[in-house]
Amino acid sequence: MKKFLPILKNCPLFSDIDESEMSDLLNSIGAKKRSFEKGGLVSIAGSKASSFGIVLAGRVNVVQDSYWGGHSILAQISEGELFGEAFSCAQIESLPLSVVCALPCDILLIDYQKIISIGVSSLHLKLIKNMMRILARKNIILTQKMEHLSQRTTRQKLLSFLSMQAKQASSREFEINFTQGELAEYLSVDRSAMCTELSKMQDEHLLLYKRSYFELL
Repeated sequence: MKKFLPILKNCPLFSDIDESEMSDLLNSIGAKKRSFEKGGLVSIAGSKASSFGIVLAGRVNVVQDSYWGGHSILAQISEGELFGEAFSCAQIESLPLSVVCALPCDILLIDYQKIISIGVSSLHLKLIKNMMRILARKNIILTQKMEHLSQRTTRQKLLSFLSMQAKQASSREFEINFTQGELAEYLSVDRSAMCTELSKMQDEHLLLYKRSYFELL
């Protein structure tokens, strides 16, 4: 766990908490590290929503499965970021979503109820305050995604998403963490149609792209 302390220090959940206090704090809330292979299920829809996770290494996708076996990516979680915190805080009995490893992963699992039931201390109050801030920011991100999905055409969805990425990078040149297949799932569009649209946009000199690299013109 020691090698992951720099990542945890930069995690928003542990904002304003000294690295020297981290080990004792993690022990007090029963945090557990688990490792997963690429494609491994960290949690599966229908299971108990008792814990939330922090990605220590790798990347996970939050996915929603359909009755007929298809699935769509709702969010992508990278190193130092949280997933499942809303369900853990709300004490939802069963998860409506699954979390799948996009890469080999190390995950820290934490039961939120232990944070709020272990007693009142300045450290635990900081954790709770930080969690509220994270939940508020995640709500903003969800609103942004809904803006992409509300667009009618594949091109409009792509333009909305890429425009947001450029704003976040403060540059017209940026890289995304999605593969083409993952991006199509995230935007709820057909992959072939999306690739065709990207090629058209490149031919029209609206953008340049290669794999995950984009430049808006």
